[in-house]
Amino acid sequence: MSNIETQRIPIVMHPKAFSAFGADLVTSDVVALIELVKNAYDAFAYHVEVIFDTDSFGNRTLTVADDGLGMSKDTIVNAWAVIATNHKVRNPFIERDGKMRAVSGNKGMGRFSAARLGTKLSIITKTKEEGCYKIELDWEEFNSARSIEECSFVLDKIDGNVIPQESGTRLLISNLSHIWAEDELADLEEELSRIINPFKQKDEFSILLKYDGIENPIEIAVPDFVNNPKYLFTAHVDLNGNLIWDYSFSPLKKGLGFSNTSSGSLTWNEILEDLGEELSKDSQKTFRALSGITPSCGAFDMEIRVWDRDAESIQDITELYSMKRSLYKSTLRAYKGLSVYRDGVLVLPKSEASRDWIGLDLRRVGRVGDRISTNQIIGIVNISSSANPNIKDATDREKLVDTIEYLEFTTIIKSAIKLLEGLRKNDRMESEKQTAEGSRTLTDLLAGIDSSTLVNEVEDKVKSGGTIEDLVQIVKDFNSDSQERLEDLKDRLVYYGQVASVGSISGFIIHEIRGRMTSVKRYLDATDKEFSPLNAKLQRYYDLAVTAHSRMIDVSNTFAPIFDAGLRQRKNYCNLLQEINNSIALLEKKVSDNNTQITIECKENIIVPMHRGELQTVLINVIDNAIYWTATENEKNNRIISIKVSEASKKQIIVDISDNGPGVSENDANRIFSPGVTKKKFGVGMGLVIVTEILSKYSSQISLVIPGRMNGATFQITLPNKGE
Repeated sequence: MSNIETQRIPIVMHPKAFSAFGADLVTSDVVALIELVKNAYDAFAYHVEVIFDTDSFGNRTLTVADDGLGMSKDTIVNAWAVIATNHKVRNPFIERDGKMRAVSGNKGMGRFSAARLGTKLSIITKTKEEGCYKIELDWEEFNSARSIEECSFVLDKIDGNVIPQESGTRLLISNLSHIWAEDELADLEEELSRIINPFKQKDEFSILLKYDGIENPIEIAVPDFVNNPKYLFTAHVDLNGNLIWDYSFSPLKKGLGFSNTSSGSLTWNEILEDLGEELSKDSQKTFRALSGITPSCGAFDMEIRVWDRDAESIQDITELYSMKRSLYKSTLRAYKGLSVYRDGVLVLPKSEASRDWIGLDLRRVGRVGDRISTNQIIGIVNISSSANPNIKDATDREKLVDTIEYLEFTTIIKSAIKLLEGLRKNDRMESEKQTAEGSRTLTDLLAGIDSSTLVNEVEDKVKSGGTIEDLVQIVKDFNSDSQERLEDLKDRLVYYGQVASVGSISGFIIHEIRGRMTSVKRYLDATDKEFSPLNAKLQRYYDLAVTAHSRMIDVSNTFAPIFDAGLRQRKNYCNLLQEINNSIALLEKKVSDNNTQITIECKENIIVPMHRGELQTVLINVIDNAIYWTATENEKNNRIISIKVSEASKKQIIVDISDNGPGVSENDANRIFSPGVTKKKFGVGMGLVIVTEILSKYSSQISLVIPGRMNGATFQITLPNKGE
């Protein structure tokens, strides 16, 4: 057996590690460039410019220029030139002009980021005290070296006028790894806007983006609507894990009087108790891991802003802020989800892949209506290096290190989100009672899930050079919007299903009436033939029976076709004035019993391209409501209904039905069009819903005019006009 000589073998890092780390540790070119901009922030820059340009030889270049404090020779030699330096760990804050700023990174990722973006790097940096230095690097030369000891760069002292301001740094990257496409630049713009907390003012740090194809530099900014959310939740978490929260609901719809604010607290024990009641395996596992411990994640704050993504809510916002739908959606897409900021600088997420790091979308499966999704919130969690030292970045910068402190941290956040969802649900239900959001027709609901809009948006994105990630995001947004509508549709259909059984019975009754009236008519004819002439008393009864029979037949003939599936496949026309009179005739007993006076202003020759049964259904529902409410509130000699018809155009007729009853309050103005909403003592709340559905089939509508023309209610109905 031979003797083995003990040796100490050094670990050697090959120079190719620079490019390898750049490719593997920095997950994308966008992330790499963000790291360089963050370095400018760490240098206490007030302004930074990101410039894509072409040099005198036609080569594409990338410049990152800032007006920060610059690097001294000592910083270059002992910090920048040292891999994985702890310089920022030892200097977590930087001072300038009497102000302090916490630095954002401490892993020395800037060099690897630069190596990923291009093979050549030129740095010019200037400090107020020492003037200007220049560094030239060629990463390809490093790759060909045999060991890290052979790698070096030349440091030159140059004329300070190269950088006009008193200090700053300029990075020029050339021989780029690839040419940035338009969609990548758009992604970069979105991600740059997320570097500094969008909830605060610019904090004396602005970013300009310049590239070919745009006339003026793009100043990274946040649209106004971001600062005015529909639902706002803020909270402070103390050292013991207790959550102290405030919540507000502010409608974005003009004229909606309902708003809400509330506040409260959740103790750490209450958070754990709630977690223990959840049945999922993950929840139970977390509960066991956290039971009996005192939180050590540290104090932090959060703010979550939420918007609804249904079509009506989007329209409210775009109208309120005079902005395009596309800008609203792209802004939410840029900031969406919950972001973590350490000392005011973005920590998480760094890319699209990690946007839902907290798992909101997974929680939402099967609970679309109640739970919020990543694409409808802009939220931040503010931590700090001093208060939360054990909440650390993972090496790839795409997640946080999985520690017990991280588990506490995410558990508290998830509890806050669950609380917010409950508060939001209550306010949505209340606001829908007061707005038209609950009165969308079935046609409106189904139009919102029509895939033609999805197809058009995808085609436009493909034509503009969109990536597969862009297309997936469009589909995700469409799916989220559709799920909201499907939830509404499901609730609506359950209610309609209950009412549909009444409709089926009505159809059966009408069929039976028509059949039995034949026997009644035979009896009346036989009586007339056999016993005529009748005495005065019997003749009066006979005439009433004949009139009643005719009325029953007329009603049956009017409404029976409504139950015919082929009704709208045929062209139907009716005289408007005649159908107004027929509708009033069907309500004759109510009109007489309540001593209601009805006046009509309508030309005799107006023809409406509708079936008379559907038109009478519309008119009867509105007139019947007017009779009811004038009788409920007014003296018997003061119950007046006015029906006034005007031709708005050759294609449209307007029918105003007004009364002098109590009218409709602004709070109830849109609720009354929702299914099941009624203030009648024995009403079912379907009259105006049926009217809305019928009219929508003819591209027509019903609306409430406030104030009413006779100090009561005025309903305005638009009808199609056959014209000349």
